[in-house]
Amino acid sequence: MTQNQTLRQLLASVPLFNDLDDDILASIEQISNRRNLNKGALLFAEGDIAESMYILIEGRLRCFSSADTGKEFVFYVGAAGTSFGEMALIDAEPRSISIDAEKNCQLLSISKTAFLELLEQTPLLHKNLLRNMIRANRYLAEMVKSLALKDVYGRMRLLLESLAVEVNGRRYIEEALSQQAIADRVGSSREMIAKLMRELVFGNYLSINNRKIELLQKLPEHF
Repeated sequence: MTQNQTLRQLLASVPLFNDLDDDILASIEQISNRRNLNKGALLFAEGDIAESMYILIEGRLRCFSSADTGKEFVFYVGAAGTSFGEMALIDAEPRSISIDAEKNCQLLSISKTAFLELLEQTPLLHKNLLRNMIRANRYLAEMVKSLALKDVYGRMRLLLESLAVEVNGRRYIEEALSQQAIADRVGSSREMIAKLMRELVFGNYLSINNRKIELLQKLPEHF
């Protein structure tokens, strides 16, 4: 399999490009530029003018907002095969969130002009873009509902359960999560997360080794 075939397969797996034929995927490759982003570096910041959209090839990107106090809230962490930043190309508004690299990343960037031309020439892309917008709205609605109606433990439980994968009958969270990272993703303090994690370890619900979390049994609904 050639490198181009591998990249084409990745593009075909991106929800924004679902069901596009091979010729259009080849066109997307041609209008894209590769970019590397080192761990911790900003892809763009809230308030920036939107000039490009991005497809993550390798690594992990963190979508977040921050306050003047330094407190952060993480909306989403995206892995390879995720697109970022296309919405702001449509409404011509500044970026509404910031994105940085949680680990070293490889991306494709598509300029605003090239993306809008592609959108005009590809009716199916309109449908996929609308589907992406609806999916994003549903995700944000669920997040708001969780913040409004669930306590910190309830939000943390949902996060851990959603990230867990089963390997040989055991449930792990593949990414290394610090207590601060969990706090940023559930809208809490690190101290509260530390307290809850200690209680879950004491109750034999999970184990933690080098920030790697294993869920030993189903987490309780309430704690």
